[in-house]
Amino acid sequence: MLRSWLVLVPILAPLSGCALQHAAPVEARTLPPPPGAHVVHSGRLVIAIDKGTKETQCVKNEKYSPLCFQEVRTAMARSLSSNFWPSFREIVVKKADELQPGDYLLEIQLALEPLPPDETGPGWSVGTKVQYRLSREGTTLVQETLASRSRADLPYGAPLSEAASDTVAATLYHVAARVSQVPETRPEAPPELPEVASHSVQSDVASN
Repeated sequence: MLRSWLVLVPILAPLSGCALQHAAPVEARTLPPPPGAHVVHSGRLVIAIDKGTKETQCVKNEKYSPLCFQEVRTAMARSLSSNFWPSFREIVVKKADELQPGDYLLEIQLALEPLPPDETGPGWSVGTKVQYRLSREGTTLVQETLASRSRADLPYGAPLSEAASDTVAATLYHVAARVSQVPETRPEAPPELPEVASHSVQSDVASN
């Protein structure tokens, strides 16, 4: 997957589990389609979330109990499944080896990190780092490394759930906008259908 072509920028190492932790669930944001031109693609989009992106990402802190970002993969799948309309007519989340001829493959990984107060603000914030690659039948079409940081005015712990949700939404929204503009090299011919005659009808609002 992604680690074979791009090294993830280091952040605090996620743990497999947490005890006595603060829970910060990540929620999928409902957003409109990204702005700008959308290319209509002929192949379906297969989204493969890297296995290194855990559903629960726990991060240790020297002074506080571990903070566990929960439902990360679930939020990613929901956001990505809705963000690519109308550019792709079919979007599925599955493994990268379950492809059909002509499929687009989006490989993506995401890591979250709680960030302490600094010059950007008096409170805690959340940083999100993303790497993704879009390919089609082995040819890379676009790949990027992304980073986003939430506002820095929150207390440590559960309130960082909102901050994590915001930064995840921001990075995935960028992915959707970028991928939706990738040129289509195999456009489908319009279907052969009968002609349709039409004429405009003006309604008389005043007479009603």
